[in-house]
Amino acid sequence: MQSFVQAFGEIPPTLKGTALIHTGILVSDTLDSWAETARKLRLMPLSFLASQDLGNTKLYYWTNVDREHPLIQEIFGPFLEQYGKHIEIKKFDAAEEIKKVVLDYASHENTAAMTAVTAELVNIFDSQTIASSKTNLMRTFLLYNYGAWMDNDMVLVQSVAPLLGDWAEWIGKGFINEAVFSASRPGSPFNLKAYIGNIRKLGVHLEFFAYGPTMLSNMVKEIQNGRASLSYNVSPGAELFFRGRFTCSLFPWT
Repeated sequence: MQSFVQAFGEIPPTLKGTALIHTGILVSDTLDSWAETARKLRLMPLSFLASQDLGNTKLYYWTNVDREHPLIQEIFGPFLEQYGKHIEIKKFDAAEEIKKVVLDYASHENTAAMTAVTAELVNIFDSQTIASSKTNLMRTFLLYNYGAWMDNDMVLVQSVAPLLGDWAEWIGKGFINEAVFSASRPGSPFNLKAYIGNIRKLGVHLEFFAYGPTMLSNMVKEIQNGRASLSYNVSPGAELFFRGRFTCSLFPWT
């Protein structure tokens, strides 16, 4: 692990400008079963503040409740006043974020068609009864609109700037999992045409991992078997090891 951390630190950054990291959580009744929920969720933002260059890095924390919600206050209350300019709490509005995606996805279509696609994706999101599936969808829309996502229970030990830029990374063990860390430029063709297209094809599906690891793993198989309709590929030259898990890096614009 020590050698990995050293090698990781030597990777040249590809990002130009301010590093924007997105994370968050959809507050639901299932969180009541977590032990010390706020303490656990506080680790990620605290590690962000301790490990990143705050002069050019900002964390956006997305949630479905207002910042005055008791859980959000319990997580951020101890330090938000002092470090608020480095961490911004954002309320996730599914219809608004999906509309931004569809403006590009259906840009060649008329207004009525764009409205229909927006309603279709909003219905898929609102119909989810499994928190993880809803989070997978939220993450997908935010990745397309803004670029980089980290899971809310990650602990950062050094700058992640080398991992941010014009590439997408999906990390998992046994399956492709975008929850741990994902990075791509906003408006990625992979996220838009391939990922969003597969979500529409699947429709309302009430199953764990349906819109996350299961879908991504099937998409990678299509790539590897040459059945993908878009010009993206799995690049073996960008493999990294992170937390001891294999990383599959996808370059959708090659």
